[in-house]
Amino acid sequence: MTDVVKNEPLRILVGPKGGTLLWLPYAQLDQVRALLDLHKVAYWWNEWVYGTEGKNPVTSISLSLNEDPNRVQALLDATP
Repeated sequence: MTDVVKNEPLRILVGPKGGTLLWLPYAQLDQVRALLDLHKVAYWWNEWVYGTEGKNPVTSISLSLNEDPNRVQALLDATP
């Protein structure tokens, strides 16, 4: 799946303690959540939306520690 603002692939970030995070344009939130729900991925959405002067707001999704970030990345990569 491509970030509609940067025109780059969405990437799962893995933190040093194993936590996983996905930053994405707020405009794509519903699309990404639908994909995760379809594949029964456990996650939570950070309800904060960040943006500079209202331009290109972003938000984040955290995956459950029980989720395989490589599996979720593969789902994102397989989605146009």
